This record gives sequence, C-alpha cells and structure tokens, in this order.
Amino acid sequence: MRWMLAFIPLAGCVVYETERPTPPPEPAPVNRAPYFEWGGAGCYWDRVEQDSIWFFEAEVGDPDGVLDVVAIHADVYDGISGHWADSFELFPTQYADYWFSDWLGRTTYLSCDYRHYLADLTVIDAFGDFTIVTVEPYTDF
Repeated sequence: MRWMLAFIPLAGCVVYETERPTPPPEPAPVNRAPYFEWGGAGCYWDRVEQDSIWFFEAEVGDPDGVLDVVAIHADVYDGISGHWADSFELFPTQYADYWFSDWLGRTTYLSCDYRHYLADLTVIDAFGDFTIVTVEPYTDF
C-alpha cells in the first residue's frame, strides 16, 4: 500500500489553454440627419426701436429625436453676386422643435431695402450631420 501512496502525487491532469474567440465589435450607432419642417427669414420696421428688425426662425425635426438637434444658424448671401453678407445664430425656444432669433438692423450688415438676399438655414445634430435649406427673406418695406 505504501507504494500506491508514492504514485498519487504523480497523477494529475493535463490542461490545454485555447484562445478565446474575439467577440464581434459593437455595431456603430446609426445617426440620421435632422430636417426642416419649415424655415423663414425676414425684416420689418420696429417703431419702438426706430430700427429694422431681422428675424430668422425654423421648425426642425430629427429621426433620432428632436433633442438631437444642437445648433441652427443662418448665413445670408447676396442673391445676385453670391457674396456672403452676414451670419446669425438661432436659439432654442420653449418648444424643442422651434428655433428663433431676431437682430436690430444696426447690428447687422443687412439692409431691409435690399430685396435680393438669400438665407441658408443650417440645422446640425449631435453627431455633426446637417441639413441646409435656402429661403428668401420677407421684407415689409
């Protein structure tokens, strides 16, 4: 029996280490570009300020949710020459899909008397996707 005890420490098992398969990568998030429901721009005379007021507004949506929209801006160009005239930021309102801003005429490079402007409204989402729409500003002059 003593000889059996001598062989017990020699008994064992063989362990083979195999490489674990690499899991597939996580799919990249799918982002869809925001869009405009409508957009507008224009100029009117304000009697209190004794100045023209330029306004820019937009109602936007996003297939990923309207809170994915992070910025909207307007770039105004001369519709005849194509030269840039001024840029404006739009701000969110109490309604998540509606953005607006207005500016005193004396703070801009624009003139309400000039009727050949075009405004590019650009909506940008959190992933950098964007959509541009061009509108012709309305004036009551």
